[in-house]
Amino acid sequence: MIFTRRTKQHLKTGVVGCALLWVVLYLLKRKSSVSPSGEEVEISKRSNDEYIYDSRQGTAPKIDKLAKLRQAIYDIKRPDDTKYAINETKSQTISVTRSIPDTRPPECLLKSYDIANLPTVSVIIPMYNEAPSILLRTVHSFLSRTPPSLLADIIIVDDMSTNENMKAPLTAYFHELSPVIKILRLVKKAHLIKARMAGAAVARGEVLLFQDGHTEANEGWAEPVLDYIRQHRNSIVQPTVDTVDQWTIEYEQASAENFDSKWKGVFLWDMRYAWQRTPSYYKSWLTSDAEPFPCPVLVGCSIAVHKEYFEEIGGFDTGLDVWGGEQIELSFRAWMCGGRVIIHPCGRAGHIFKPWMKSDLNWMTREKAIAKNNIRVGESWMERYVTYYYASNRIYQVKQVELTEEDKAGILERRKLKEKLKCKDFDWYLKHVLPELTEPPRDAKYFGEIANVRSSSCLYAASDSYVGLTRDCYLYSRFQEQGEFAFKQDGRLMKGSQCVQVNNYGLLQLISCDLLSPAHGVISFDLYGAGLTNGYIKYTQEGFPVKCLEQITNVLPQHNGEQMPQFTPCKPENEFQMWKVNYHFEYDLVPPPLFEGDVRFSSNPR
Repeated sequence: MIFTRRTKQHLKTGVVGCALLWVVLYLLKRKSSVSPSGEEVEISKRSNDEYIYDSRQGTAPKIDKLAKLRQAIYDIKRPDDTKYAINETKSQTISVTRSIPDTRPPECLLKSYDIANLPTVSVIIPMYNEAPSILLRTVHSFLSRTPPSLLADIIIVDDMSTNENMKAPLTAYFHELSPVIKILRLVKKAHLIKARMAGAAVARGEVLLFQDGHTEANEGWAEPVLDYIRQHRNSIVQPTVDTVDQWTIEYEQASAENFDSKWKGVFLWDMRYAWQRTPSYYKSWLTSDAEPFPCPVLVGCSIAVHKEYFEEIGGFDTGLDVWGGEQIELSFRAWMCGGRVIIHPCGRAGHIFKPWMKSDLNWMTREKAIAKNNIRVGESWMERYVTYYYASNRIYQVKQVELTEEDKAGILERRKLKEKLKCKDFDWYLKHVLPELTEPPRDAKYFGEIANVRSSSCLYAASDSYVGLTRDCYLYSRFQEQGEFAFKQDGRLMKGSQCVQVNNYGLLQLISCDLLSPAHGVISFDLYGAGLTNGYIKYTQEGFPVKCLEQITNVLPQHNGEQMPQFTPCKPENEFQMWKVNYHFEYDLVPPPLFEGDVRFSSNPR
């Protein structure tokens, strides 16, 4: 309901009338303001002259103009939704200023901040042919959910978009929306990493927030993030990343707010990013669900850092091309060179996780660029542990990239930076930052999660020695130690120091390797088709036909009714007998050391 001066004229006399007038005046004072045209309109609590009035809350002239400008953007012919990997059609039916669930833990709502003493922030959003309504919603969310006194600017870095809806119509819309918004249009293709650095160079805020163009700020995101950086200047803060569904566009909470559901970012030996459940020892550090906690590796879509600190440690590595590996490299550098990386549960933003990335580069060019990036990161920071990257990636021909002399010189420069910043070595990082990352046995041919191709469920070690199945797998970018197995070169399947044996019912159980004998048979992993990490897991025992591991619904008393792995007669077309493993190591493909003094592992048994 909108109250106007005409409303007041009907409430002049009588005790009841005075009482009602008092109520009306109170409501006017609390919820209304005066628009630029002089009309009284209901506005949100954080609106000021830099913000629009929501069309559901008033009739300010700016609404109509923005609506027309927005529709002009939508009316331009655009790629279909599959090109965006986002349901842009659905998104255009949803308000760009919509309300979303406040996903902060309850303890966060009890905290207060001295805004006058918080640093200002620049929100840097690289874009290349973004889905238009998604980009508008990203900008609106940061504009409306950041205290105006803290928001120095929103810098949109256009990396030479080609779609017409990203050009003049977009400029007109943002020009009308707020003077805080700046569009930096690059004249030469830079790709993600260099585009972010271009935005950082012109940012006016004391803190930089690097944000993807398909994200959405949540309520109260800024205060806790900026307050933490104010107190811990040499820290990089990752707001907790919720999910915006790519097809329904629904905003979803990342996980239930209790300790056991918290996840941190990690890297895997082939330089992929993954989520890992926080270990139990974190509980001794944290006093509430509102407290920040350490994160070994940033996710990349939302990164906040003090501008001066960012510049002191060298910013993003601009020697990395296109995209890929930059958030892992920055995380290594921060941790190893005197800083830290944390996740803040009170600062939150939603992100659309897409199964594929749009790019004008062909697949092979993009993969080679990512492979070269990963080599640069590994050779700069991981020391001898880069061997695992080479051994697990060079099985793919497209990733067998060769370094030029310029590439090698660039790696030497990164090592000099490491010396200049007095950084610790990678052994320190693995011991103190990510001790949960298991080092692969060097006599393992295959290692990591073993996932069923049909169901995507993975093997894991249950508490009663049986090997069961779980849905917490890398398919969902989740990594758990309980799911790591190794196929040894001598034919044993192992979980840590224990061996896997097949019982009389064909189920898998963990036993001491001392108790395993040739009579128990041999478990092998046989590749099939063109895949280098896909295969059948076969069990061979003298005097019996070969059997294949299959996902079944268990009818035995142990784990009755659960999905379990069981050896059954082989059926080549049965997808429940097809499995995929994380790593396939070929140490013969590892290139020689780049420089004198560098070390490589061999595949010799330990």
